[in-house]
This record gives sequence, C-alpha cells and structure tokens, in this order.
Amino acid sequence: MARKILYGALITVSGILLVLSVMGVGAAWAYNEPLTQQGMARLTEIDGELSQAQVALNTASTELARALRQAA
Repeated sequence: MARKILYGALITVSGILLVLSVMGVGAAWAYNEPLTQQGMARLTEIDGELSQAQVALNTASTELARALRQAA
C-alpha cells in the first residue's frame, strides 16, 4: 500500500514538473525572440560601422601610398 502511494506521488510530481518544464521552454522562447531581434539589429549596425571604417582605412592607405610616391 505504501508503495502505491509513493508511486502515485512520484508520478504526480513528475507530471507537474513535466508541465512546468514545457511552460518554461515556451516562456524562454517567447522572451528570447525579442532579445535575438535586438542583438541582430545591433550586430547589423556594428557591421555597417566596421565596413565604413574599412573603407576609410583603404582610402587612407591609398592616400599614404600616393604621398610616399610623390615624395620619393
């Protein structure tokens, strides 16, 4: 009789934990989506700024090479 009660309690606790786990996964997915969108927006902005910096460095390198050729 005690085993039946223990088994029933374990099954009940396991069921409750399963339901809570599924709810937790759903909540994590719901909260993670906006954070992912924000992160992607920031990374896109940073990528654009790095591209601009690369263009500026290439331009400066070209100008420096031209100045060195004229000086020589």
